[in-house]
Amino acid sequence: MKNIAIVLGVDKYTAASDLPSCQHDAELMESFLSATGKYSVLRLPNDVDKHKALEMIADALSGGDEIGEVLFYFSGHGVQDNDMHYALCGTRVDAINSTTLNNAEVDAVVRKVSPTLFVKVIDACQSGLSYIKGLGETIAEDMDLQAKDFENCIFLCSSRSTQSSYTGNPYSKFTKAIIDAVDYVPSQTVKYSDLQNYLSDTFGKEPCDQTPYFNTQCDGTEVFCEKTPEVIALLQKLNGTVQPAVPEAPSGADRVAAYLKSCREEHEVREIMDGIVRFMEEQVLDDDLLTAFYDFSCESSVPYIYHSYREDRSIVKMLYGRPTSENLFVNIECTSVKQNSILGEWYATYKKEPISFTPSANEVPYVRAFHLKAKDKNLPDYVIPFVFVYSPTFFYVFTCSKQFLRKGWNEYEESQGTKYTYTKFEYQEYSEQKWQEYLKSRLQQSVEYVRKTLLEFIP
Repeated sequence: MKNIAIVLGVDKYTAASDLPSCQHDAELMESFLSATGKYSVLRLPNDVDKHKALEMIADALSGGDEIGEVLFYFSGHGVQDNDMHYALCGTRVDAINSTTLNNAEVDAVVRKVSPTLFVKVIDACQSGLSYIKGLGETIAEDMDLQAKDFENCIFLCSSRSTQSSYTGNPYSKFTKAIIDAVDYVPSQTVKYSDLQNYLSDTFGKEPCDQTPYFNTQCDGTEVFCEKTPEVIALLQKLNGTVQPAVPEAPSGADRVAAYLKSCREEHEVREIMDGIVRFMEEQVLDDDLLTAFYDFSCESSVPYIYHSYREDRSIVKMLYGRPTSENLFVNIECTSVKQNSILGEWYATYKKEPISFTPSANEVPYVRAFHLKAKDKNLPDYVIPFVFVYSPTFFYVFTCSKQFLRKGWNEYEESQGTKYTYTKFEYQEYSEQKWQEYLKSRLQQSVEYVRKTLLEFIP
């Protein structure tokens, strides 16, 4: 599986102030990403125009190889209206759409190859864009829809939509902090969650009108890089730090022993889930508007059969292939989809397509749902499901927010909702505090979504 990194830094502008640090930012990111050995790196020329940039990106992603991760990095001026525009050397104010690299255009090219993970690192003014419907600072409704075909995505933005991002000498503050995060993390493996934690701490230490903005549609524990000898050498040269030598790979016996140590038996997982369910059942609706018009409860099944979470495309596609690779206790049902050939009917092939899943760990809860049932049937109902999928060493939890509208005196159908996102909880690292913080955050996001769509429902 091939990983592609696309790097663009624009330092000179014909209709805006020059940003010398952006040239250095791009050079640094190109060198670093190459040193990881993880990516095939495409460095776009600083003075590239819109059409050439899209052509080069498309060429880099072509070739028939299965694409694992696509990482897009940009440093330069940013312009935002109903989309994010990456300003190029020849960008003109009177022709923004024609002379910038538009966010939607980059998405469209990447979407064609269906990467397992899509990562964007944007170091620009007005870079805080929201991709996941119902979460974060929504800039425009149509922007939320652009990510609907990306199963897993991570976006690291240097500032929120109303802020500027600071340059430095020789690097921009945000870009340099990303590299410093790799240096700071003590483990050999650096995860995207490590980057987010370090960036939040770094920019939160003192009053600052640059606040990094993160959007994730995955659990954030995906691996950013390994500290290869080349990475360590680059960090030493950049920061003058002395990193420990790369440890030898563990022996086969050590790997087996470490795996067995991380496994949990059924009664141990049931004990964890008892605490999870108990805390969910203790939750109350802390919102005056919604409390006035809704009854709130935690239920052991999804209230409406119209929402078939076992057939939800985002969950099924994410799980497909993982029962074996991750030892998940789940069965995936597939169908055969015919793929026609330009050579004619005789050359048509069939591809397995996942269509549904069935939990096989029936001894523990696999779904809980918060139900906001309208006290008056003329208002929409809402459901916030939490779907659990287990393995011997961890569990996934999938969640979203769904609106149901009445289509008869006693009939409802699913109207709209956010896309399922998932989070991974390792048993070894699990704590009730982590779960409680996670649940409170998710509930707050769902309450904001319910308030917003309820007021939109009212004529």
